[in-house]
Amino acid sequence: MLNRRAWLDEANPKSGAGNGCLLGNTSSAGRRVAKLNAKGSTFMLKNCFKAMAGFSLLAAFSSSVFAAPITSKPLSMALTQVKPLTKISVLLPSKLPSAIDANIHASAGTGDETSYEIRLYYQKGVGDAGFAGYFSGKLNSNFPNLKHRVSLVHGVMGYFLPGSRGGSRSPSTIEWSMGNVTYTAQLKLPIQSAPEQQATMVAVADSAIEGGAR
Repeated sequence: MLNRRAWLDEANPKSGAGNGCLLGNTSSAGRRVAKLNAKGSTFMLKNCFKAMAGFSLLAAFSSSVFAAPITSKPLSMALTQVKPLTKISVLLPSKLPSAIDANIHASAGTGDETSYEIRLYYQKGVGDAGFAGYFSGKLNSNFPNLKHRVSLVHGVMGYFLPGSRGGSRSPSTIEWSMGNVTYTAQLKLPIQSAPEQQATMVAVADSAIEGGAR
């Protein structure tokens, strides 16, 4: 790795080292670069900047390639429906809680350029009793207004509302905003305490954020 003196010598043409983009010891490399004419030095600098840009693109590409794939079949099917319809980033978790995923028998996805909605059903066509989950993203939507704030991955702030108990249980909800898009995830969880619901929904949101644009 270049020390500060070596880097300054290479950056300053008056030092005799020329202009370079070098890694490693510069004792001999500096002398070789000094022999280059102005045209050769410019060529080296251009290649250096191209390499640096290439490393940045590679890092971004790797982040996307190695994101965990979606293992939930209902979510995967719904993703194929909404992805061609919208221009905003679709954020979905890589998986759903097993107790829910195993019992989902239908999904539906809709969307337009600035939004998408995915609905999951235990049984379709029977109203709220068959509802299992909901995921959405909406551009320039009102910022989440749920009372309970929770910390999500990468410093994102989320807002959580536990589901109610009783005959017609309401779903647990978590919302967060990224890049002017408000994302919502709802799941009708098995009977759980509020802290257990929160832990489950935070994990779902974290997985969606970590997965990036699908």
